[in-house]
Amino acid sequence: MAFLSISENILFFLSGFGVVQGLLLAIVIYLYSKSDKSVTKWLALFVGSLSIPILMPVGQQLHSWQVIIFVEPFTLLIGPLLYFYVRSFKEEITWKKAWPHLVLFVLYMVNAYFLFTEVGMKYPFNPEVPAEVTRHPLSFYPVFGRLIQRLVYYWLAMRVL
Repeated sequence: MAFLSISENILFFLSGFGVVQGLLLAIVIYLYSKSDKSVTKWLALFVGSLSIPILMPVGQQLHSWQVIIFVEPFTLLIGPLLYFYVRSFKEEITWKKAWPHLVLFVLYMVNAYFLFTEVGMKYPFNPEVPAEVTRHPLSFYPVFGRLIQRLVYYWLAMRVL
């Protein structure tokens, strides 16, 4: 690991602390909740899905920029898990009902694999993201898809409320 500036060290520390704190909160919500487990399961998964993308700066500094490719699709879980949490107050959400909402996440993981094999393997493992990667078409799909998907699921959650 190269020497980091003070601001990068602070970002690195806060990101790592945020991930640990978020995942511990998700565990506490799930394990120690006195309310309905079918509802708290979705809340714990939602909080966990908020924590995972915070790993990007930490993974980038500890390993390489390629970590971003595989962590970024987890942002696609935030919208559906919030929707499941809100909807679970009215009905039981089974995995059979939930899996169609998670197809986009799976497709983006496949996209991440192809982006990694096509572009990620060309460049050395270091923290700096190469310019070609940021301009590659496979890099744009997750950004626009995530925005549209999140707006749709927030709207669906608001309708349920």
